[in-house]
Amino acid sequence: MTYSLRWQRWVVVGGFIIVAVGWIGYTALVWHDRFSFVGGIRSNLIFGIASSVGYAILAVASWSLFRWIERSQHPLAGMTGVLRLFALGNLCLALGLAAISYYWSNLAFTRPYDGRTTIVAAASYGFESFGLLLGAIAYWGAASAVGAVPLSPSPPEESLVPA
Repeated sequence: MTYSLRWQRWVVVGGFIIVAVGWIGYTALVWHDRFSFVGGIRSNLIFGIASSVGYAILAVASWSLFRWIERSQHPLAGMTGVLRLFALGNLCLALGLAAISYYWSNLAFTRPYDGRTTIVAAASYGFESFGLLLGAIAYWGAASAVGAVPLSPSPPEESLVPA
C-alpha cells in the first residue's frame, strides 16, 4: 500500500507552527503586561512557552505519523476514524480560540485604548485558531486518503476451514 500525504504533512506542520507563533505572541503579551498585574506572571509565561514548544513537538509528531502512514506496507483504513478524531479535536480547539479572538477583537475596536494590548491578544488567538483549523483540514484529508485506498480482498471462507 502506498499513500500520498504530502500536502497533508505540509499543511499540518504549517498549522502547528502558526499555532506556536500565536503562543509566542501570547507570551510576548504576558511579558509586556508583567507590570500591569502582580499574580500569575510566572505561570502565564510558563504556560505560553510550554504551549509554543508543545505545538512545535506536535508538528514534528504529525509529520512523523504521516510519513509512517505513507511508508506502511499494510492497508490502514482502520486509521480513518482516529485521524478524523484528530481533525474534530483540532476543529473544536479552533472554534474556541476563534471565539476568544473575536472577543479581543471586539474590545480592540469598540473601546478606547486603555493601555492594554488587545490587538496583540486578538492576533495571537487568531493565529492559534487559524493554525488549528489548518491542522483539522490536514487530518481530515489524511483520513480521506487513508480510507480511499481499497482493502485487499479477503480470502474465501472455504480456504480458512481445513478440509
